[in-house]
Amino acid sequence: MIRNWVRSVAKRAAPVPVQSSMTMHDLFGVRSAAGVNVTPAESLSVATVQACVSLIARSLASVPLVLYRRTADGGREPAEDHPLFPILHDLSNPLQTAFDVRQQLFVSVLLYGNGYAEIEWGEDGYPRALWPLAPDDVTLYQNPDRSLLYRVQEGTGVRWLPSWRATAGLLGMSPLRAANAVGLAMATEEFGARFFSQGARPGYILSHPGQLSDKAFQRLQNSWNDSAASSHKTKIVEEGIKVEKTGVAPDEAQFLETRAFQVAEICRIFNVSPGLVGAAETQTYASAEQDMIRFRELTLGPWAKNHRAAIQRDMLTDDERQDYFVQYKLSSLQATDLLTRYQAHQVALLTGFATQNEVRALEDMNPVEGGDDLWRPLNMGVTGQPDPAAVDASGDMSNDNDADEEQAGENGQRSTVNGQLSTEETPGKSEISALLDAWVGDVRQRLIARVVNDVRQGGAKALRNGGRLALQEWGEEHMHDWRTAGDAMLASVPGADAGAVGEWVTSAYQAAVKELIANE
Repeated sequence: MIRNWVRSVAKRAAPVPVQSSMTMHDLFGVRSAAGVNVTPAESLSVATVQACVSLIARSLASVPLVLYRRTADGGREPAEDHPLFPILHDLSNPLQTAFDVRQQLFVSVLLYGNGYAEIEWGEDGYPRALWPLAPDDVTLYQNPDRSLLYRVQEGTGVRWLPSWRATAGLLGMSPLRAANAVGLAMATEEFGARFFSQGARPGYILSHPGQLSDKAFQRLQNSWNDSAASSHKTKIVEEGIKVEKTGVAPDEAQFLETRAFQVAEICRIFNVSPGLVGAAETQTYASAEQDMIRFRELTLGPWAKNHRAAIQRDMLTDDERQDYFVQYKLSSLQATDLLTRYQAHQVALLTGFATQNEVRALEDMNPVEGGDDLWRPLNMGVTGQPDPAAVDASGDMSNDNDADEEQAGENGQRSTVNGQLSTEETPGKSEISALLDAWVGDVRQRLIARVVNDVRQGGAKALRNGGRLALQEWGEEHMHDWRTAGDAMLASVPGADAGAVGEWVTSAYQAAVKELIANE
């Protein structure tokens, strides 16, 4: 009885292996319907798998991962004095940068379903380093109190890490469980390699009406199974031998179509648009931008949120989580052309959304004196409060500006002359008016330059091929496009008169055509 009781207590106290996503299937491969074993290592031989894994892992590793401290006013500031900050942002351990460690962790997650890292704690109770672990060397156990225990195989030895010494959590599932998609890609790639290694020719059967002697058989076999260098040369057979082709030609087996389809299938597994991994047959400039937005928000976003939550759980104490949090700055991947980026900066500045120094920081420029002040449009204010510019020193509302306000119109918009913002403003508005005038002038200049350039190229071609009538028809076709482009550029300028775009386009077109005909 005592022996049975001790045995039952010991059994209850022993850690229980957790069913791992790294099962025997993952170690030795999932047998796909195509007859190929799909393992994490073998799957990297498929270019699309390697491209998807590399794209996601490198993108997340390159994004700044910052530890922030909450401030009293509800804001945040980088906690550069915390020991965890350099581990996440600069060096994760003495041998590896933060980029290297994060890239290795995400590669492990994408191929094996799990990414493990050992936390090295200092004597002061703060993390000192982060060491990645190979996922196929780690087995997860759960104690009776539901705490986790990690068994790490190191050569012939074994180490046991408690939950506070590792960051991973419970187990995930490898995307490669969709083995048929990857297996078919591996099978078609292997078929193509074997096909070309055999001189890009199918197999043949040589039929003889009688029985060949051993010497004749050997001579025929040697002459037929020549090297690949002579595989496309004419073969001569003797003694009434009949040649029959076996196998299926790659085009008949839809070889290329199958490979192209498997690229899309594998991209679905990793939630990556095919255009981002080089399959850009149907991609346009507009779709490429949308693909990048979807990739950042729908692919990288969930992975980043999962990782930051694991870091906060495993590397910050309960008290620290009240004051600190970790954030991926995915906005650093918001890349666009120079003109669009600068226009966005202008909108942010003129609407009081960002300061000059914040904009300069985004462009990797040093701050300037006075660049931390937020600008506010003077034609806007808080609802229910009077305009400070309309109140005199005694606190009474001034009636002197009634006519000016009526002329400005409802919502405080300024009158315009030929699309240019009026400079007849109250003294406090002169600086912003000058900025807006310069903005409108820049739009007008760029639109005119586009019209002139199109006339010099497309208009000149139409004139050479069909004369002035063809030039006139060409101009009528492009007039709408120019006006639409001008309206889009001017729409972001507060208070600008969009009706001036038509006049700009017409005058620029007429001047360019006149010059073109004069130089004919």
